[in-house]
Amino acid sequence: MVQLGELMMILELHRHGLSVTAIARRTGRDPKTVRKYIERGVAAPVYGPRSVGRPSKLAPFMGGAGLRTAVGWAAQQARPVHGISARAGGRFP
Repeated sequence: MVQLGELMMILELHRHGLSVTAIARRTGRDPKTVRKYIERGVAAPVYGPRSVGRPSKLAPFMGGAGLRTAVGWAAQQARPVHGISARAGGRFP
């Protein structure tokens, strides 16, 4: 993405008759990028409508987490104790 000033410079150099490769060398951009901005000119970007998309991967679990906090359980109490923590009496997280 080029800044507006750089876009104006690309268009001005093109208007003066410089080739795409010469403009690319001067600006440090790829010739395909320079060509794209020359073809596009000074136009506001056009964005399509946002898609609704798929639901979050966490959506099935959101209800349970809300229930736990509503009841007042702490995160430590809601988590089952396994492995070494179970053998230590649950003293370690």
